[in-house]
Amino acid sequence: MKFQEGEPAIIPWSEAESFAKSFGSLDKGVGGYEITFSDEIIADVIDVLGNPDKGVTGFTLSRPIDGPELKEFVFLALEKFDMLFFDQECDVGYAVKDISTDIPSSMLSGFDGSIKIIDSACDVWA
Repeated sequence: MKFQEGEPAIIPWSEAESFAKSFGSLDKGVGGYEITFSDEIIADVIDVLGNPDKGVTGFTLSRPIDGPELKEFVFLALEKFDMLFFDQECDVGYAVKDISTDIPSSMLSGFDGSIKIIDSACDVWA
């Protein structure tokens, strides 16, 4: 998810669309836009949080498959969009640089006040 000054921030649709299409097919699903994969090596589906009119604030992974392809997707998204990656428990957050001043303080406190800075895909969920 992308944050700026404690609030969700917008990624232009064209940038998110180009990124998404480098990994799978971007289509309108039942609940909104989603990235799907022919071989399901990253996740069953990745929901796009946004639309062409308003832009994108992030991606959610449904039933992620922990492997190198997932880690590469996550790392490249963090790197390209200065995003924060976190799991549903919100007990650890990952970023490629210190973006803690942009993360909501209530969320940051769940990460014990800091995020884990990573410098490679293999550091995701490590």
